[in-house]
Amino acid sequence: NEISTYKRKWHPQYFLNSIRTLSSLPVDSNENQTKLILLFSNILSFILYDSNAESVRLDKEVEVAQEWVEFENTMHNRNITLAVHFLSAEERT
Repeated sequence: NEISTYKRKWHPQYFLNSIRTLSSLPVDSNENQTKLILLFSNILSFILYDSNAESVRLDKEVEVAQEWVEFENTMHNRNITLAVHFLSAEERT
C-alpha cells in the first residue's frame, strides 16, 4: 500500500534532515524555498492526518506521490519521474 511506503520513507531521521535542509536555504536567494515548504507541508499533512482515515481516495494518494517526487527533485536536484496509468473498463477485461 502506498501509504505505508510514505510513512516508512518519512522516517523521523528523513523528516529531520528535510527540515534541516529547508532551514539552511537562504531566504532571499532561493526561489524554490517557498515551493519546498508548501510541498513538505502538504506531504506531512497527508501522512499525519489523511493517511489515518479508514480509506483514502486514490487521486489523493497519486497527488501526494507526485508532490513527493517534485519535493525530492527540487530538494536534491534529481530527475525522478512518476508515471501513473489507470486501466479503462475495456482494458481490465
